[in-house]
Amino acid sequence: MQTTEMPTMDSGYEGLKTQQADNVSIYELENESLVDRIRHKLRGEIYEGETGRWVQVYKAHMNDDGLGKFMFVVESLLDKNITLSKLDLNKVYRMAYEINSAIIGIIFKKSVEYEIDPVDRDLIIDIIDLQVFSTLMRALDGGERTHRETIIKSVENVVDKQTHSQNSGGGVFASLNPFKKMNKNDMGVEM
Repeated sequence: MQTTEMPTMDSGYEGLKTQQADNVSIYELENESLVDRIRHKLRGEIYEGETGRWVQVYKAHMNDDGLGKFMFVVESLLDKNITLSKLDLNKVYRMAYEINSAIIGIIFKKSVEYEIDPVDRDLIIDIIDLQVFSTLMRALDGGERTHRETIIKSVENVVDKQTHSQNSGGGVFASLNPFKKMNKNDMGVEM
């Protein structure tokens, strides 16, 4: 006969603490919404808050083939492995320069094939360059990694305080309950 060990209160709270810390980590590293915004901007779309939809307002800055190529580049650059690395300022500038040069090369070599209007070239370069540079700056001296570690520790502290409060006979608001400190006789209730 196989026995299973029942989880203790402590192991449940440790699991909760890990889960909440992981949720914070995942949320902070999610770049999908940023990538999605760039994709919509290059399509000439604007988000309408009233309808909750992206609406085509301007002519697309490139065709779907060009959009696919640029989004491949952007998605690979806005990656958590880059933001969690530790780069010095020279490395940030060098990487930004190399990436920008590659983007410029693609635009000028493929502008006819990707149906990029010469008027839109600078705009496309600026959109991509600013996002890439800001992503690289998040990795400056390991800043993003340090920030994440601080957030995770804060979440763990909150969970630890909640755990301590629940283990000491009440929830988070137990100390505010005026009846908690009284016994039933003090309230005029006969037993």
